Amino acid sequence: MTVTDTYFCKNLEEFHPNIISTASLAEADLARAIMLACVRSQEPPSTYGNPGYLRDEDYPFMAELRDAVLAELC
Repeated sequence: MTVTDTYFCKNLEEFHPNIISTASLAEADLARAIMLACVRSQEPPSTYGNPGYLRDEDYPFMAELRDAVLAELC
């Protein structure tokens, strides 16, 4: 579990369920976020893939790049 603050237009809580963001670092808000992290850490960890960030294929452009390099070499 990670507790962090939001900043500008970025909220890391949207990236992964093991991230807890708080808009304020005031003592009460930070304490609530830490308490939530403690409660969530009691649950078994689960694997999570962020479909908006991660893709199934590591380098989808690799075949096209390979062909372009081979075309230049030949």
